Amino acid sequence: MSDDPTTGHSRYPRLRRVGVIAVLAFFVLVVFIVFTRGDEQVAEHSQANPTLPPTGTPALFAPAGGPPGVIRVASSDSSLAPDVVVTVVEDYLCENCAEFAQQYRSVLREVASVPGVVLEFVPIAGSGTEDARRVANASLCVAADTLENWVAYRTALFAAAPLSASHDGLTDDRLVEIAHTTGASHAAAECILGQSFIDDVDANTLDWVNEQDLPLVLLDGSPYPLQTPDVFAEDVRDAVRDS
Repeated sequence: MSDDPTTGHSRYPRLRRVGVIAVLAFFVLVVFIVFTRGDEQVAEHSQANPTLPPTGTPALFAPAGGPPGVIRVASSDSSLAPDVVVTVVEDYLCENCAEFAQQYRSVLREVASVPGVVLEFVPIAGSGTEDARRVANASLCVAADTLENWVAYRTALFAAAPLSASHDGLTDDRLVEIAHTTGASHAAAECILGQSFIDDVDANTLDWVNEQDLPLVLLDGSPYPLQTPDVFAEDVRDAVRDS
């Protein structure tokens, strides 16, 4: 057994500690996903924010069209030609993006369920790391599989971000484990392992990474200065009225 020349102690206990911490972190993440999944299901049956127009089906419909590598969420097929498009450009390893996702989670879902509104998510690797590329690709894979699972998976990816600093990082295998925990199919797993959307991630990263700090929110293509969730909901409502 080799020793650490600076301490005289074996490196292996330290490695074991790191491994135990990583396992515990993943266990906590699984518990978090289970409770988050329950919250999302409750949200699907909750009443819409009264500041928004009456909502239709919960925001779990993927309208056709749109650029590659973009996750589009709407209330119904009628949003193929939307009145208003809200775009969110995000990196799952970005702390500000995680804070935004937490703070605006309910409002974004309600906004997406408003008839005539399409909510677009653009996952990019703004941090420039391989983990960021893998995570963005995985998000697109699960969204292509089913939006019901993607809603929980997106939340789980932000929660998993600290695992990127672990010894192994956020490998494709780990991303598959998280995907299965949120209910994704084997097809989604194959997509993640095959990095099927990595070219789209790279292209969108080049398009958006130098625009502004993340997350970047656009209302009908124009950068939107975030204030509060309530103000955001009101501005979307006004945009629908003016369309």
